[in-house]
Amino acid sequence: MTSCPLCLAAHSVFVASIDSSRGVYHCQRCGVAFLWPRPSGSEITSLYDQDYFSAWGCKEGERASVREMKIATFRYYLRLLQRFCQRGAVLDIGCALGYFLEVAQQQGFSPYGVELSAYAAGVAQRRFGVDRIVRGTLEDALFAPGSFSFITMFDLVEHVPDPRALLVRVRELLTGSGIALIVTPNYRSLSRLLMGSSWTHYKLEHLFYFDPESLNTLCARVGLRVVVCRPAVKALTFEYVSSQFVAYRHSVLTPFFSLLSRMIPMTVQGRRIFIPIGEMMAVLCKA
Repeated sequence: MTSCPLCLAAHSVFVASIDSSRGVYHCQRCGVAFLWPRPSGSEITSLYDQDYFSAWGCKEGERASVREMKIATFRYYLRLLQRFCQRGAVLDIGCALGYFLEVAQQQGFSPYGVELSAYAAGVAQRRFGVDRIVRGTLEDALFAPGSFSFITMFDLVEHVPDPRALLVRVRELLTGSGIALIVTPNYRSLSRLLMGSSWTHYKLEHLFYFDPESLNTLCARVGLRVVVCRPAVKALTFEYVSSQFVAYRHSVLTPFFSLLSRMIPMTVQGRRIFIPIGEMMAVLCKA
């Protein structure tokens, strides 16, 4: 019986294979799903080289179409966050190439980021300065308690070996009225229920999968309160989704999108639309 890394209960059931040696298990006590055995630290670090960003269509460098698509998504979320706070310092954990920080800076926020990928951190450091972008994990960042009005974690918490420790540190770094945002795959999403073991979010780098209830439980344990939790949307293009299924091959969807890409005009493939893709967004504050 595989024990849950978060609550340590030995009540987890197998739900999907990731490769020949690893699978996803669902804890029957706390509700979180997790990858086991977990990749080593060096394996995790090696995942996030420049080739990782081929799924963004950025393998040969940044593309304007990808940047515009990401910017549109982050403008949507920044407008949501501005309901809670108008100005201050913002920390984007897992900031990648720095698109969210670019949007936040344009709106008057002071941008800071943390990024594990050496490639992505280098890009972000050239944009915002080495003093503002930490290459590594949040543990490597020597920020003072209460430093940030906003902390954002886009597609981040599922990658982290210890989500509880992450959220403890997030709470410490928030100001008294600070807000944190999490966007992460939703284990109870319709796409997961329909696709089963072929769910596209099942990946080697995804160590944990939450649903609204299990995320709320974890947040409560570390002194955070979920203010809003609802399905997440992203601005996507057909071109970008196709590149995802080249990088992350799927037995049905990869050939399907490959066929469609030969039929759909490029002018249509580049159009942005906001759609849900099996993820959820949660806004958190101190309890």
